[in-house]
Amino acid sequence: RADVLRLTRGRPYDVRVLCLFSHLCSSAERHRAVTVGRPSTQPSTSIRGVATGMLSKRPRMAPVLLEVCCDSVASCVAAEGGGAGRVELCSGLVDGGLTPSAGMIYAAVAAVSIPVMVLIRPRSGDFVFTAVEVDVMLKDISVVGEQGAAGVVIGALDADGMPDMAALSQMVTAAKAANLECTFHRAIDMSSNPCAVLLACVSLGIERILTSGASNTALAGASTIANLVTQAQGTCVRIMAGGGVTEDNIKELVHRTGITEVHGSFRVVQQCATQFRKAEVFMGSSKENTADSEFLIKVADQTRVASAVAAI
Repeated sequence: RADVLRLTRGRPYDVRVLCLFSHLCSSAERHRAVTVGRPSTQPSTSIRGVATGMLSKRPRMAPVLLEVCCDSVASCVAAEGGGAGRVELCSGLVDGGLTPSAGMIYAAVAAVSIPVMVLIRPRSGDFVFTAVEVDVMLKDISVVGEQGAAGVVIGALDADGMPDMAALSQMVTAAKAANLECTFHRAIDMSSNPCAVLLACVSLGIERILTSGASNTALAGASTIANLVTQAQGTCVRIMAGGGVTEDNIKELVHRTGITEVHGSFRVVQQCATQFRKAEVFMGSSKENTADSEFLIKVADQTRVASAVAAI
């Protein structure tokens, strides 16, 4: 109840309904019904159902969409070629993903016909952002809107691991003004209350949440993801699973969670094109470098993407 009051302070929401939703989140295991390809026989309570006093059954599963995480134009092209339905464009995957440059966004959007979602994250580290960093993200969202992308991938927490409603509200407002969809990224997996993040996304009109179920991998967090899928029914939010997803485990992940959207990178290692390789000099200060690793890059592989699509 305290979490809900905190999230809704000053907002015109029925707190009794939202508190009941929070209670349902904490009791999600009792309501979970995970089925793939057939209607559930167990009813699930959604926000809309609570507000109207009605119970809604889980609808028949829709086809599963694969989103591929890409940090280059080549990866975007490989993702589309393999049958992906959408890409998330970022840079700095070694740091968990950072905002790509305007030039990269422009080139990626021009290179593929599938939707491009752009990560908005100004630095590595935690998801507690200063006012200056929020302003940077707002400006980046504006740039994304100018480049013709489909949407942005955002997220912000406060020092207690709860959704930073002030920062999120500003970012969603900027995105909607630019006609961009919003995905809440894996900051949810670092939060102190994933259900509070879901509630915040519902209240702000965020369309999607990417999560590994608060675990290192989506498969390890499958039960939490399934609970979030159940609780998000009847709302504007779709749950997308990501984190350690491969063509070998994607089918099991879909079966165990009931998700209709999956996120993965499906990369392979390639040698760089350079022939002259200077020994004893490495770029970057904190990573472990060797003469070999300095000249390797990772790109999405069309064959791996196609295998994942075929599996689902």
